[in-house]
Amino acid sequence: MSEQQDWKFLGDWPQGPFSSSLWADWWNEEIINLFGITLEPPAIAVINEGKVMVDFAQVQKLKKFLETKDSNFWKTLNDSLASLLKTLAEENIEHSDLVSSYKHFITNARAILAIWGMGALMAQAAQLIWNERFTAAEGITYSEHIPKIKTLFSDFHDAVENAENKGEDFSEILTRFAWIKTVNFEIRGLSMTDIEGVLRPAHHAPSTQIPLEQQEFLHLFSLWGFCKQLGAEYFSKFSYEHKPLLDRIAAAFSLSYEELLRVPYFEIQSALEEKRSPKQYGKRWLLLRTENGVEIKTSEDELAAWDNLIPKIPDTTSTLKGTVAFPGKVTGKATLVLTMEDAGRFTEGDILVTTMTTPDFLPIMHASSAILTEIGGLLCHAAIVSRELKIPCVIGIQHLTQILKDGDMVEVDADSGVITILS
Repeated sequence: MSEQQDWKFLGDWPQGPFSSSLWADWWNEEIINLFGITLEPPAIAVINEGKVMVDFAQVQKLKKFLETKDSNFWKTLNDSLASLLKTLAEENIEHSDLVSSYKHFITNARAILAIWGMGALMAQAAQLIWNERFTAAEGITYSEHIPKIKTLFSDFHDAVENAENKGEDFSEILTRFAWIKTVNFEIRGLSMTDIEGVLRPAHHAPSTQIPLEQQEFLHLFSLWGFCKQLGAEYFSKFSYEHKPLLDRIAAAFSLSYEELLRVPYFEIQSALEEKRSPKQYGKRWLLLRTENGVEIKTSEDELAAWDNLIPKIPDTTSTLKGTVAFPGKVTGKATLVLTMEDAGRFTEGDILVTTMTTPDFLPIMHASSAILTEIGGLLCHAAIVSRELKIPCVIGIQHLTQILKDGDMVEVDADSGVITILS
């Protein structure tokens, strides 16, 4: 680890070895070439159930690329990527033998993740452009006017609202969007509680007249966020619809589905080909992308070195600062929700505190008085949803989940991006 100093702790996104190994290996030259830019693969490491470290050395190069292309370029590219994502997610990958089916599954999974991952890099670069263009005060004013990104999630919201307005039954929607709460291959079905969450009235904020030049930039900015958002959605859909294949593979190994998710994707492939049982991993491991591909390490000496990259924050910290995604001021009880297993502690009106939001968070986001995340810029899921719901939201708050505790009373000033712990 001679280049440790270049690594940055991104945050804690709970996931097991199967999902983590795919994320560590998302780089796909064939997909990246569609964007028309040459980049070096970003360095990614995942340790201990989802603590993610990255080295985004290529973001500055990508930033310059974004600035040279107009909205027509991005609209054309986004349409092409949307078509490709739909094909990859819905393609029949079933073959006569399990090994071939699994290889096809992994090929498509990595291609979808490549679009999502490239979108995440673009969002990082776009945030740099935003920060250069606007002062902090201007950024707060303009952030709530970033145009809505039309994706599968917005289709879900529109379908729910249309059914409600027409007095129609929601059963078809529950079936069509059953995938929407799947994240990191953890399958959770859609329920009427989720539908009711969508039907809660949105908050309202005063409108502001935006100069034409800034309107054009905000439109361009939203285009930069398209493939990140749509890639995430299609990966959820893909994961949900191909669970039967993973169930068959788990059964072939005499494992449960949950046990299969404790195995890196490449170990599953090797075990299938060699007709042996795969090695499962506990909660202490490191997945690292190297020149030789993704490797999993369990040596305590190596793990300890990476543990040192995770910042240790003093408990005495009482004020936090982040980026405003949607303005407003709220005082209330903080509830930490890192996975949906924590959702039972959340009650309507709480302040949602999490690493980052994903589709399965939608019901509690609707019920939140404010949303705080550790990871993300103005094109992240939390920012997009908070703007649609008009819920005060602050994102990119370093060390948030290490400092705030369940039940803390906090003041969220999403007009300035400051969070104050009251008690």
